[in-house]
Amino acid sequence: MQALKSSSARQAAPRRAAARPAAAPAPLRAPRPSPARRAPAPARAAPEALDPTLLLAGGAALLGLIGFGAAAGLGAAPAPPAGASEAAAAEAALPRDNAVLVFGSKGRTGRLVVQQLLRAGRTVVAAVRSAEKASGVFAEIGLNPGAEAAGPGTGSLILLGDVDVTDAASLRADLFRGCTQVVIALGAVAGRLPDGSMGYTDGGSPKEVEGKGVSNILAAMAANMEPGKRELKEVLPMRSEEDLAIWERTFRMAVAPSQDGRGAVFAGDLQEDGGACAARTRPLGLDLSGYDGLCLRVKSDGQTFQIDLRQEGGAEAYEALIETPDTGDWATVRLPFHDFVAVKGGDVDPDADVLTGAGISELSLALSQFTFNRLPNPRYHPGRFELEVDGGLSVYRDPRPQLVVLSSAGVERVARPGGAGGARSNDAELVRSNPGAVLNWKYEAECAIRASRFPYAVVRCTALDEESAESAAQPCLLEADQGDLISGRVARAEAAAVIVAALGAPDAAGKTFELRRSEAVDAAGRGMGQREFLRLFLKLVPDTARWRAGLPPFPAVTLPPAAPAPAPAPAAEAVAAAAPALAVAAAAAAVAAPAAPKNGAAKKKPEPPSAAEAPASAEAPAAANAEAKAEPEAEAADKAEAEAAAEKAEAEERELVSTSA
Repeated sequence: MQALKSSSARQAAPRRAAARPAAAPAPLRAPRPSPARRAPAPARAAPEALDPTLLLAGGAALLGLIGFGAAAGLGAAPAPPAGASEAAAAEAALPRDNAVLVFGSKGRTGRLVVQQLLRAGRTVVAAVRSAEKASGVFAEIGLNPGAEAAGPGTGSLILLGDVDVTDAASLRADLFRGCTQVVIALGAVAGRLPDGSMGYTDGGSPKEVEGKGVSNILAAMAANMEPGKRELKEVLPMRSEEDLAIWERTFRMAVAPSQDGRGAVFAGDLQEDGGACAARTRPLGLDLSGYDGLCLRVKSDGQTFQIDLRQEGGAEAYEALIETPDTGDWATVRLPFHDFVAVKGGDVDPDADVLTGAGISELSLALSQFTFNRLPNPRYHPGRFELEVDGGLSVYRDPRPQLVVLSSAGVERVARPGGAGGARSNDAELVRSNPGAVLNWKYEAECAIRASRFPYAVVRCTALDEESAESAAQPCLLEADQGDLISGRVARAEAAAVIVAALGAPDAAGKTFELRRSEAVDAAGRGMGQREFLRLFLKLVPDTARWRAGLPPFPAVTLPPAAPAPAPAPAAEAVAAAAPALAVAAAAAAVAAPAAPKNGAAKKKPEPPSAAEAPASAEAPAAANAEAKAEPEAEAADKAEAEAAAEKAEAEERELVSTSA
């Protein structure tokens, strides 16, 4: 399969250095990610060529001199292609930092992805065939190449032309410079063919775009980007008395270094009526906003402890639970910041903001008889206890999806064994018709993406609402499911919002899911915010653990159905053999036909019918009336058949357009 050739392409392609990780963590007094390695600069142009970056740097005088030389024909080489010139100018004017490379940005959904990324303050590199046409498309929604002051940040749009995903050579290294993530929103190119029918044009069939194109993108990513990995940073070491001096001994809990010097021991004696034992730190002033949560390695006797964080100026504490194995073994515990629950006065505060890790002023460890809302802690027992911590407290950052792909619901149904024929009679029209085998090629592309080494998210949209602007203006909760079992509708703007949210969500990585507008009676009028997107992604299981949701593994890739073979033309020998018989039959018919009267000959007066012919003659008017009555009915039937054919053609056109960019 073409889309599965990316691994061999990776082995043959030269390795490029990675750009900085997405959304690099803020200084944490100050832990800082390792500096990015830059990819090699693209090859220089020929000495005679006019370098656009030199034009920009040289000013008006240099522009005038070069213009005069070109007009005089003083040996100047031809100007570089428009796409290359615009790319060089864009690179000189707009630095790339944590950029998103978007393929299919000119499409009806892709352009909305670009728009929402810019509003979020991201730099967008739009790879297109024609920069001129793309500029017109973006201008229609108020976007122009350059800096866009919109939303909470200031995004920048860099437009790079002369990119054709079906041509691997056009996926040049400079496309990926400064890019940390990639969005694929490709679609087949449909339009009117020379004979007036609808079909795929400009080599833009699903096989070329979805199959070959995605395979080419994966190979280019492997050559120019490094897969993201989890980052770990220790922020509170606990190995010595000096390290532990920051802890205050309060509420009947002592903190001391472990005997082997590898960590710390929190020990105390919790009485039945004592409520809790805890130890807390002095003011910290930590900024952990660039990370996803806390990580520590602990050992105890199966009791559930709690860890609290407080933010500077905040009235509430954020609490999370630490469960220890009852076997007495060591366990690594990761606590995402979204697992911390805001608590005020002992009760959960549902209106508090989600913890981000910014401005952490205090941390405490405790063992309590109670959990949230003063409910009993089922995993606690009174008496002496110990909690050992290995090394210290660390923060971690999980990789975000480096590749987010717009796909379609129905692709798995087509590939599923036994999914043909009557089994699909209740499916959507796109699944039943599968124009150009688009679902087969999309599924093959999905499988290639899941087999790559990059963190990914595959968003399978149900029917994309053509009235996306109107639909998106009416807020509605969205639903996600897995296994290709649901149908429904979703606005293009809503699909774009999910793609943008997935780029910043580590909990979306490694997951394939279907998306639709919620059909719950109370879903209308409720929009998607930070908490809603978080819940949407958290409910999904990783593709490697579909069994947790009662789903079978992904089906194997199936070949697209073969096109019906045309009827064979009659052999020349058979036509030649039938010619004599046809000639004899034609001669016999000519002899049997009555001769026509000559000009001027008197016409014979018709004789009255005989007695035997009279009944037949009497029935002639009735037959004529019946024939006259049948003619309008036949015309009506022909008209209905023509209308049905026209409706079918329009439906096919809609299906083709719905699968195109």
